[in-house]
Amino acid sequence: MNTRFRFAAAVLLACQLPMTAAAQAPAQPTREPERTPDGKTIYPGPKGKKVAFPLDLYDESADGAAQIREGIERAKRDNRRVLVMWGENRCGFCSEMHDLLTWEDVRLRDMLNAEYVFVKIDIGKFEKHLALAESHGVHLVPRAADPRRGTPEIKAMGAPSMNIIDPASGRTVAVLAGNDALAKPMTMQRVYDEQKLLTFLADNRPDPVLATAALSETLAAAARADKVALVWFGEPGCAACAALGAWLDDAAVSPLLAGSFVVAKIDPQRMTNGRRVMDRVTGRNGLATPWIGIVGGDGKVAGPDASVESPLEPDRRGALRAMLFKHGKGIDPGALDAALARLREPETRP
Repeated sequence: MNTRFRFAAAVLLACQLPMTAAAQAPAQPTREPERTPDGKTIYPGPKGKKVAFPLDLYDESADGAAQIREGIERAKRDNRRVLVMWGENRCGFCSEMHDLLTWEDVRLRDMLNAEYVFVKIDIGKFEKHLALAESHGVHLVPRAADPRRGTPEIKAMGAPSMNIIDPASGRTVAVLAGNDALAKPMTMQRVYDEQKLLTFLADNRPDPVLATAALSETLAAAARADKVALVWFGEPGCAACAALGAWLDDAAVSPLLAGSFVVAKIDPQRMTNGRRVMDRVTGRNGLATPWIGIVGGDGKVAGPDASVESPLEPDRRGALRAMLFKHGKGIDPGALDAALARLREPETRP
């Protein structure tokens, strides 16, 4: 094993154990590491990557329970489930798992973006959020058997470990230990078993929603509340759809819209009969997403000025403003302008 491999392996393996155990590992060969301009230390990682520690994956000041609650609320609105990854910012394995899920493996990336809300919870030096993790079936530290209580020995699952939460119940439906997701054999070119990760995500994704039922419920809710149905169509893999969805969920925007509208998303790709519903509502076949419009009680767009195709395009912002102002009940124009100023261009990701 050469020096480069041992150096990287030590960084990776340190996060698979509680820090007390990692601290007892044999000393590695010393070498002056590279550093970033802001003082982070750069280590060689898998596949020739360079990884700067500490990472920026986990919000070390966040309340994990609040993160899960927020993730559940987002997942409910979009018929997704919550994928929680437990780890910390000095964990090479966490960096590798995150890279696989979010950009390196296109199958994992697309499954994650389409079916899950991704939540990352910091566990510090294996001393933070341990009880919260246990409540979701994730055992981050070992526990000896207790014959008096009849509890078995529990082995540490390693970081990062993951669990999937069903937002309807708030309960964990599946768990994957970091140790169990490792490739066999594990090498510097393949740390995790991508197929095992894909199976984990695919087997535990939510059941599809019937688009016709979702639209009917939206129209009924709008009628009950004496509001207007604001329906938008978006699909996975569409950067503009993600940006529009983030704007509609923005805490500075959603309360303003909620005063006049019942907002609902229809996914032509993930929902059963989703494309057929989109064609019927818009009155046109095969339109691209995103599309947003006012939908009347007959399930069709409520007039020629009641919809906006590609609303994030700069030349369409005015049409979006005009539609919301006209159909919103007493919506304040200044507040609407402030809300529209928060509508960002879509992010481009690898």
